[in-house]
Amino acid sequence: TEAVSILKRRLQQDSFPHEIGIFLGYPLEDVQGFIAEPKATSKICGYWKVYHNVDEKQKLFERFKKCTDCICRRMYEGQSLTEIFQIKTT
Repeated sequence: TEAVSILKRRLQQDSFPHEIGIFLGYPLEDVQGFIAEPKATSKICGYWKVYHNVDEKQKLFERFKKCTDCICRRMYEGQSLTEIFQIKTT
């Protein structure tokens, strides 16, 4: 897509394209907050720097942590990522 082409061009430049956070699934409001004031102090820092809706983001970080723990436990038990994410339709 055009967005991916633009990101590829930006990655080849000298400065890091902070909008990559959008492609990583970071909330747009936090990506915009970081781009607008990269030296500003974020309200919290978890999987990304949070500038808005702290309570909502803390709950999201908790969900990410639970998922990460579950996936790591299942991998430790010997399952592959393919097995973990396989969806059974029957």
